[in-house]
Amino acid sequence: MMAQASYLSVWKDGCHPDTRVGVRHRLTTHLSNHLNPLVVLQSSPGMGKTAIAKSIAAEYDQQKRLGASFFFDKAGAKRSTDSAELFVSTLACQLAEHHPRYRNALFKLLHNDSQLLSRSGQDQLKRLIIDPMNAI
Repeated sequence: MMAQASYLSVWKDGCHPDTRVGVRHRLTTHLSNHLNPLVVLQSSPGMGKTAIAKSIAAEYDQQKRLGASFFFDKAGAKRSTDSAELFVSTLACQLAEHHPRYRNALFKLLHNDSQLLSRSGQDQLKRLIIDPMNAI
C-alpha cells in the first residue's frame, strides 16, 4: 500500500526562487553530507515548512538526487497522509521506482515474507528500507 504523499501531490506551492534562500541553502548543505540522509522540519503553522520542503524535493528530483518524499497532512485530504501507517511502505515504493538494485532486493524480501507489510512500523523500516539499502 502506498499513500498519496510525494511532493508532487502537495497542493501548496514551493518557495519563490528569491525567498527563504538561506534556510534552503543550509538544508541542502546538510543533506549533501551522506551521513545526513533525512531532515525533519518543525515550526509553527504557516512558517513555510511545506514550501521549503517541496522546493528542495523538486530541486533534488530535477537533479536525480531525490530518493523519496513523504508529506504528512493532518487533515488527511489525500489518502493516508494523516498518519504514519503507510509511511514506510510509501517510501519503499518510491525508492523502488528510482533504484533498480533496491527494487530487486525489495521484491525478494516481499516474496519471502508476505506478512512484512503487516508488521510494526519500526520493523518495516528496518526490513524494507535500512537492510536492503545496506545490502546494495
